[in-house]
Amino acid sequence: MLIPLTEGFKPAKVLYVSERYKNTILLGIYKNSIETQQMPDNLHDTFELLLYTSKVPIQKQRWHLVGHENLKPSQSNLDLRIVAEELWQGDRHLGKASEEDRKELPEMLVMGAGLVEKKAEAIN
Repeated sequence: MLIPLTEGFKPAKVLYVSERYKNTILLGIYKNSIETQQMPDNLHDTFELLLYTSKVPIQKQRWHLVGHENLKPSQSNLDLRIVAEELWQGDRHLGKASEEDRKELPEMLVMGAGLVEKKAEAIN
Protein backbone atom coordinates (compact mmCIF):
# COMPACT_ATOMS: atom_id res chain seq x y z
CA MET A 1 0.00 0.00 0.00
CA LEU A 2 1.14 3.58 -0.63
CA ILE A 3 0.30 6.59 1.49
CA PRO A 4 0.39 9.83 -0.55
CA LEU A 5 2.79 12.50 0.70
CA THR A 6 3.31 16.11 -0.35
CA GLU A 7 5.88 14.71 -2.77
CA GLY A 8 5.78 11.01 -3.55
CA PHE A 9 4.50 8.15 -1.44
CA LYS A 10 5.34 6.24 1.73
CA PRO A 11 5.13 2.43 1.39
CA ALA A 12 3.19 0.62 4.12
CA LYS A 13 1.86 -2.85 4.85
CA VAL A 14 -1.26 -4.03 6.66
CA LEU A 15 -0.04 -6.35 9.43
CA TYR A 16 -3.29 -7.14 11.21
CA VAL A 17 -7.00 -6.67 10.52
CA SER A 18 -9.21 -6.81 13.60
CA GLU A 19 -12.49 -8.64 13.61
CA ARG A 20 -13.24 -7.37 17.12
CA TYR A 21 -12.61 -3.65 16.58
CA LYS A 22 -14.57 -2.54 13.50
CA ASN A 23 -12.41 -1.35 10.58
CA THR A 24 -9.23 -1.34 12.71
CA ILE A 25 -5.89 -2.38 11.22
CA LEU A 26 -2.26 -2.35 12.27
CA LEU A 27 -0.17 -0.60 9.67
CA GLY A 28 3.60 -0.94 9.30
CA ILE A 29 5.10 2.11 7.60
CA TYR A 30 8.48 1.82 5.89
CA LYS A 31 11.22 4.45 6.23
CA ASN A 32 12.01 5.36 2.64
CA SER A 33 9.69 7.41 0.45
CA ILE A 34 9.24 6.65 -3.22
CA GLU A 35 8.39 8.81 -6.23
CA THR A 36 6.16 6.52 -8.29
CA GLN A 37 2.86 4.85 -7.48
CA GLN A 38 4.42 1.39 -7.57
CA MET A 39 5.59 -0.73 -4.64
CA PRO A 40 9.39 -1.06 -4.69
CA ASP A 41 10.97 -4.53 -4.78
CA ASN A 42 13.72 -3.83 -2.27
CA LEU A 43 11.81 -3.10 0.94
CA HIS A 44 13.29 -4.26 4.24
CA ASP A 45 11.44 -6.61 6.57
CA THR A 46 11.26 -4.00 9.33
CA PHE A 47 9.14 -0.89 9.71
CA GLU A 48 9.96 2.60 10.87
CA LEU A 49 6.57 3.05 12.49
CA LEU A 50 3.64 0.86 13.60
CA LEU A 51 0.22 2.53 13.87
CA TYR A 52 -3.33 1.41 14.46
CA THR A 53 -5.75 3.09 12.10
CA SER A 54 -8.84 2.47 10.02
CA LYS A 55 -9.05 0.44 6.82
CA VAL A 56 -11.52 3.00 5.42
CA PRO A 57 -8.81 5.11 3.65
CA ILE A 58 -7.83 1.96 1.74
CA GLN A 59 -11.45 1.09 0.92
CA LYS A 60 -12.10 4.65 -0.29
CA GLN A 61 -8.81 4.63 -2.27
CA ARG A 62 -7.33 7.56 -0.34
CA TRP A 63 -4.38 5.22 0.18
CA HIS A 64 -3.34 3.18 -2.83
CA LEU A 65 -3.48 -0.60 -2.73
CA VAL A 66 -0.66 -1.79 -5.01
CA GLY A 67 -0.25 -5.46 -4.17
CA HIS A 68 -0.32 -8.23 -1.62
CA GLU A 69 2.53 -9.89 0.21
CA ASN A 70 2.23 -12.44 2.99
CA LEU A 71 3.71 -11.50 6.32
CA LYS A 72 7.36 -12.43 6.68
CA PRO A 73 8.34 -14.23 9.92
CA SER A 74 9.87 -11.01 11.30
CA GLN A 75 6.57 -9.18 10.64
CA SER A 76 4.41 -11.59 12.65
CA ASN A 77 3.19 -10.98 16.19
CA LEU A 78 3.67 -7.22 15.98
CA ASP A 79 0.08 -6.79 17.18
CA LEU A 80 0.84 -7.55 20.84
CA ARG A 81 -0.46 -4.50 22.67
CA ILE A 82 -2.33 -3.05 25.61
CA VAL A 83 -5.98 -2.06 25.38
CA ALA A 84 -7.46 -0.45 28.52
CA GLU A 85 -4.80 -2.08 30.75
CA GLU A 86 -5.48 -5.51 29.22
CA LEU A 87 -3.03 -7.51 27.10
CA TRP A 88 -4.15 -8.44 23.58
CA GLN A 89 -2.55 -10.37 20.70
CA GLY A 90 -4.62 -9.86 17.58
CA ASP A 91 -8.24 -10.39 18.64
CA ARG A 92 -7.25 -12.68 21.51
CA HIS A 93 -7.45 -11.40 25.09
CA LEU A 94 -4.45 -12.60 27.10
CA GLY A 95 -5.37 -11.17 30.50
CA LYS A 96 -4.40 -8.20 32.62
CA ALA A 97 -1.27 -6.36 31.46
CA SER A 98 1.60 -6.57 33.94
CA GLU A 99 3.66 -3.59 35.04
CA GLU A 100 6.43 -4.80 32.70
CA ASP A 101 3.94 -5.14 29.81
CA ARG A 102 2.85 -1.53 30.36
CA LYS A 103 6.49 -0.37 30.18
CA GLU A 104 7.41 -2.36 27.07
CA LEU A 105 4.28 -2.67 24.92
CA PRO A 106 2.37 -0.01 23.00
CA GLU A 107 -1.09 1.13 23.94
CA MET A 108 -3.53 0.63 21.07
CA LEU A 109 -4.41 4.14 19.93
CA VAL A 110 -6.36 4.24 16.68
CA MET A 111 -5.38 7.24 14.54
CA GLY A 112 -7.34 8.93 11.79
CA ALA A 113 -6.07 9.06 8.21
CA GLY A 114 -4.88 12.67 8.44
CA LEU A 115 -2.69 11.98 11.48
CA VAL A 116 -1.30 8.80 9.91
CA GLU A 117 -0.38 10.82 6.80
CA LYS A 118 1.34 13.51 8.93
CA LYS A 119 3.33 10.87 10.81
CA ALA A 120 4.28 9.15 7.53
CA GLU A 121 5.38 12.52 6.08
CA ALA A 122 7.57 13.15 9.15
CA ILE A 123 9.58 9.93 8.73
CA ASN A 124 13.01 10.72 7.27
